[in-house]
Amino acid sequence: NPKILDAPLVFVQNIAKQGETRYKIHVRNIFFRQGGGQSIVQERDGQSVVKLNFNEELFNAKNGGTILDSGVPLLIFDESIQDTFMAEWKKLVGQQFSFGKMVLTEKEVQSLPTIIIQIAAHDGIDKSFNPRTVPNMAGDRDPRHPFDGLLAIPSSHYMEYNPSTGTYRAKISLDSKLGSFLGINAMQGHAFFYDLAKDRIGFAESYNCRPKMSPAGDVDDDMFEMPSIHIETTAHVIEDGPFGMIPFAGGPADDLPDDLPKDVGMGPMEDDVYHGTCTTATCISFVTVGYCIVIAALAVAYKKYRPKDRSKQFDKEDSGDDVYDDYDGGGESEVLNPAFEQHVRYSNARGFA
Repeated sequence: NPKILDAPLVFVQNIAKQGETRYKIHVRNIFFRQGGGQSIVQERDGQSVVKLNFNEELFNAKNGGTILDSGVPLLIFDESIQDTFMAEWKKLVGQQFSFGKMVLTEKEVQSLPTIIIQIAAHDGIDKSFNPRTVPNMAGDRDPRHPFDGLLAIPSSHYMEYNPSTGTYRAKISLDSKLGSFLGINAMQGHAFFYDLAKDRIGFAESYNCRPKMSPAGDVDDDMFEMPSIHIETTAHVIEDGPFGMIPFAGGPADDLPDDLPKDVGMGPMEDDVYHGTCTTATCISFVTVGYCIVIAALAVAYKKYRPKDRSKQFDKEDSGDDVYDDYDGGGESEVLNPAFEQHVRYSNARGFA
């Protein structure tokens, strides 16, 4: 539907073999664009773009290609790219790339580099037009492969904010021994079209599509923590402590600088969300189990001690039988005036006599 697309649809080759159930692509190049930006189109002039120097064959080798999977929650890059990724990141950002928790303002997050993935074009792509006119094609960026597709991943997609800790964490892995994967954060902000008949995958930017917000991000991610690297930089990096504690730069939480923003990276709607006092995944799990145990105990107690059905004892009264027997002489009635009754009995005795 062209109405939801913000750029033309470009087609890349699905290199998965027949019978394989996953979509695979060939990543040819990866770039950093300084100063960030949501789209493949630069937001302002003068934003430099740096190409990462890595072996593309090693990067794509372990799975017969880079796997494209929306079920993977992060970017997983083969370990062969780690050194050049870390080196170029430090040149652009001025700080080491960190896997740990970081306290950043929203403006600082937006200024982080946009990652641009160059993907090999479909073998049967139409080459009757000028690829320079299509912003999400390589064009002059790679004159040897100008029809390759370009996938932009802004920092807002690979940096995840956790409101329970007030920190950001990069959803990127650089040490994979299982090959490379482009997960949902690479696909976010794009519409994808899978043409299995022609072994091609089309994609285009589509910021009209908004993902549904999930409450899963409201809990502490210590249960699923990634490895942390302690780097002495000007950025506020929070390292994980024992049992989910997060002392600031190795010190107690009371030593936090006064100038740190209290609410960073949160939109107006998120500020109004009340997260309660039980925010860790472990706490929520135990509370849920506790509620289940209480409900089960109440059900067993009710079944054992519920009142017995005594309605059958009143069936005789409800049917109307013998209800008025006392008034018909069928039973002994209550004596309301003993003196009067004694007089009646005395008179009857004399009369019969």
